[in-house]
Amino acid sequence: MKNLIYILIVCASGMLAAQTEERTFSSKQEYVEYAYSNTNLTTFSSGYLLNLDYQWMDEEFNFNSYLSELRNPDKANGDKLIQMLHIMEKSDVDQTFKKTDITSPIYADFYRVTPNANMDIPLLIFDMDFERLKLDKERIVKDWSSDKPYPMFTENDAYMVNVQMAGPFITNLINPNVRFYWNNDYFLTNTEKGIKRVELTINGRTYSLFENETFRLFDHIDQELRELKIKIIYDDATTFSNTFHLNILKTNPLEGKAEKFEFDISGTIDGLKYDPELQYRIKYACGRNKLVKPFIVVAGWGPYTDNQHFNNLNIFKAKWPANFDDLYTDFNNFGLIETMRNNGYDIVICKFFPPNEHAERNANVLINLIEYINYLKNSNGSYEENVILSYSAGAIATRLALLKMEYSHLHENNIHHQTKLFISFDGEHQGANIPLAAQHMVKHMYNNSDWPNLGLYLDGLNQILEAPLTQELLHYYYKETGDVAFNETPNQGPSTFRNQLMNTFNTYNHIKNTHIPGYPSFTRNISIAQGANKGNYNNTNQQYPYPHIEGLIPFQKTYMDNKTSSQFNLQGGNEVFAWKEKISKGNWLALNQFVTNSECLVLDNAPGGTVTVNDNPLDAIVMLMTLSFPLGTPDEKKKYTQFCFTPTIFCHDIQNFDPNSSNHRMDYSMADNKLMFKSLQDYNSGNSNEFYGYPHLPYPNNHYNQVTPFDAVFSSNINEEHILCNKVERYDYLNYDEPFVRAGNSFIHPLLDFCLYEVDHENAYIQNENYGGFCRNNYTYQATIHAPKKVYIGEKVTDRTDFKKAFFQANSRINVKAGEEIIIKVGTDILAGTNSHFKIENVECIRSKSSYSTNTQNPNSENSSQRNTFDSKEDKWVNIYPNPSNGTVFLNFLEEFNIGYSYAVYSLSGQLITQGNILENKQELQLTKGVYIIKINNHEKFSTQRIIVL
Repeated sequence: MKNLIYILIVCASGMLAAQTEERTFSSKQEYVEYAYSNTNLTTFSSGYLLNLDYQWMDEEFNFNSYLSELRNPDKANGDKLIQMLHIMEKSDVDQTFKKTDITSPIYADFYRVTPNANMDIPLLIFDMDFERLKLDKERIVKDWSSDKPYPMFTENDAYMVNVQMAGPFITNLINPNVRFYWNNDYFLTNTEKGIKRVELTINGRTYSLFENETFRLFDHIDQELRELKIKIIYDDATTFSNTFHLNILKTNPLEGKAEKFEFDISGTIDGLKYDPELQYRIKYACGRNKLVKPFIVVAGWGPYTDNQHFNNLNIFKAKWPANFDDLYTDFNNFGLIETMRNNGYDIVICKFFPPNEHAERNANVLINLIEYINYLKNSNGSYEENVILSYSAGAIATRLALLKMEYSHLHENNIHHQTKLFISFDGEHQGANIPLAAQHMVKHMYNNSDWPNLGLYLDGLNQILEAPLTQELLHYYYKETGDVAFNETPNQGPSTFRNQLMNTFNTYNHIKNTHIPGYPSFTRNISIAQGANKGNYNNTNQQYPYPHIEGLIPFQKTYMDNKTSSQFNLQGGNEVFAWKEKISKGNWLALNQFVTNSECLVLDNAPGGTVTVNDNPLDAIVMLMTLSFPLGTPDEKKKYTQFCFTPTIFCHDIQNFDPNSSNHRMDYSMADNKLMFKSLQDYNSGNSNEFYGYPHLPYPNNHYNQVTPFDAVFSSNINEEHILCNKVERYDYLNYDEPFVRAGNSFIHPLLDFCLYEVDHENAYIQNENYGGFCRNNYTYQATIHAPKKVYIGEKVTDRTDFKKAFFQANSRINVKAGEEIIIKVGTDILAGTNSHFKIENVECIRSKSSYSTNTQNPNSENSSQRNTFDSKEDKWVNIYPNPSNGTVFLNFLEEFNIGYSYAVYSLSGQLITQGNILENKQELQLTKGVYIIKINNHEKFSTQRIIVL
């Protein structure tokens, strides 16, 4: 447990004479018990004594003015609600009241609000009695200069201060679905009163609100609400009223944005009791009206899925609730999504609500979406394998979701995820980084700032810092920093939540995952990192746009007896945050000195993705530090300071980085470690690529455990904006008053080409594959491999994966299709019993070329290296029409009809409507109004089509 230190300093003639004694306390409660040990605090009947907080005794603070302002019934607002909670926490005699017990559930509900859901906001109602020492007794505390406890105080030495306040836990908001409510959970009182009802007066009209009723705000205003009069009617017939100032607009935040891209399907996957929900949108490709070839895009905790300062009106208007059009635009920043659609991929974009939940809970609901997408796809007769591109925290959820699906498929007989490629885009696999200095500044302000008009900002930042997903993502978390002032040893480390998440990955390793524990093994996994692929320190940091020296001091202030400093981490360990405050004349308490040790990685200046230019949290934190402790001018106050948010080697989960060899700087060159070769020829000649490479080339035995668990890695030679791929620049780098701006990125085209090659947008490569091998026993794995041009099969047909055979096991059913040619080479094992087919046919969205003649040589021959091509033939053997229909649907067979054909009609939810045998070449069905899936089966093949009946 942390120990508080009480230092007695004797002053003579204004000079420091000696330190006569030092007392150590295990907590603030123990300090209070010692300082007031001559006083029976239980005699203070309110349970709250304002003098317990030493800062309020400071002459400069003017607590009288602060308290008067707080009690003004004409000036209530959301910040003052937080200040009330802060005062209760500071003055609680038992030291048990925690303001987060009140605010955390509210924020959890806020983050769960989806664009069209009701936003229920509680009214916080206070009727609190506080006791305060009379002026002469308060002066004794202020001037106390002994190491002994204060003299005995009694209730007669104090007077009562009653504070009443009421208002919604909000200041600024744009949402058309706001509802107010109140209940006893949010009535904070130590008096004997109860509430009979609450009255709200808006624009001269008064409305009564009883416990747990909801009041839909925008049914009673036109466009905005600036002032709300709240009257509390107590059960003893007394009343209290105050005017609450706020700024709530009725404007729909989706107005002018929604439906810009005309998504074809919109929906929500509901999680279990404690899981989030997952909203999704689907946009078809090629002008078709069904899902055939899924390209799933998973959002993380941003952009556009959270609000850094929850009640900042400008940010709120721009970003909350999250908007799929914004997601589509951002994720299409380098043209990938539209290019995928042009190549036949149906786009599925999804986002979590709330965005800050545990990664495993996000994974659970993502599993449900993948299963649903597979159901839709298979119902349409498609077995194209999924491609999943996941951003930031979404990559962590996807990694775990696929791993859990593999485990449950093998051990619990659940379905296969049918996914061939997982693209991790800035995924924080070894953790993300927010400078420990910034984390400690947030906690310092939250715990110690007593100045008004900052409450909701500080509370919002604290909620983000304490969020489960934040704790799971950060490589170093503030709670693990050693506070030497509290007798802790210098230290740094991840949170308990992160350690638990890492253990969860290990839990779902399975018997067929022998090469990459903790990652899905039925998929090809590649990693993209928006950070430089090489460290360049030379004893000073040259990682533009980060500070040019390590150990930057973003904020430092020395004012009288208030001392605060913060610093980016340094090689060898350093003091990342320190604070010292005076208790009373000559007495000091709570010297915080958070220090890292020599094993601490220099992350703040490491190669990696930068934070966003428009919403840099460090700018806000430094600004709030200045406003939270306004007495005096800061010695140092940096603006527009960038820091490494997603270290490159963390995103690629680099295994062979040795911090001891680089003095714990992130000085790792991917080229020097042979990770940037895109072909065997380049590797043999030493010609490394500037952007990407395939780790198996220099590490052919097992690169997964030697260097990285990914099959391919992409990084540029600059540090770009996290996710958004923008260069971050300013004209005068040393001018800290000049903001950074976004600049064009010349590396977008190599990134796009890399992704297109990986998804087989022109040619497909089947190598190091084991169709039917990565599934449970007695399970037939079915997939379609479809390339617009050519398909290459064999053990040496591509350089992008290990040079191993391509197996078509007996339990596989693989349809290989190419627009031009299928080439089978050495290393192709098509085993007896497989129901796999090879054919040439046109590919949607791509102009097909002429068919080629058939080569009848045996494609199963292991020694065969010749090209094998197959006739082109349209696979259309039944026509289902008309569509839409008025009720009569015909099944017309275009090939020779055989007895044994059958049909089945399903609803979109999968419910069987009707089924039967087909007795003639043209069958008639009568269906009522609705949307149906009709499946035709002839025991060798089947056809599925969606029919609309009007």
